[in-house]
Amino acid sequence: MKHKFSLTFASLLIIISSSFAIIRPAKAQANIVVVSTTIQAAVDAANPGDTVRVPPGIYRENVLVAEDNITIKGQSGAILDGTGLPGNSGITVRSSSPSARINGFKLTGLQIQNYSRNGVILIRVDNYQIDDGKLQLELSWRLAPM
Repeated sequence: MKHKFSLTFASLLIIISSSFAIIRPAKAQANIVVVSTTIQAAVDAANPGDTVRVPPGIYRENVLVAEDNITIKGQSGAILDGTGLPGNSGITVRSSSPSARINGFKLTGLQIQNYSRNGVILIRVDNYQIDDGKLQLELSWRLAPM
């Protein structure tokens, strides 16, 4: 009888210890969010690590990225155009919290044009990459007597 009790107790310990096994959450897989209406709507739908793919076309908007590790990838012919818009920047990357920083942002392949000040502005952003795009600015200036 004593022998049966130890075997049952040992089985119970194995069952209990296996239920406390370390379970590691699966790493979230990055998704591709394709722009279907506006770049901003796609950015809003993206989660950290996702890529926003911008198909060819002209997008007249100002875009705010407030999440970590978002990639915006423009296909050939994708243009972000600020003609007639009230904002002065095409893409602004900053946290919604004044004291926080954004970690990770990548912009590639998008043509940005006709914004009064900035094609892209990064505020408190670490680990960023901007490449393979085109920024068109029309500069005007004047000399003022001193």
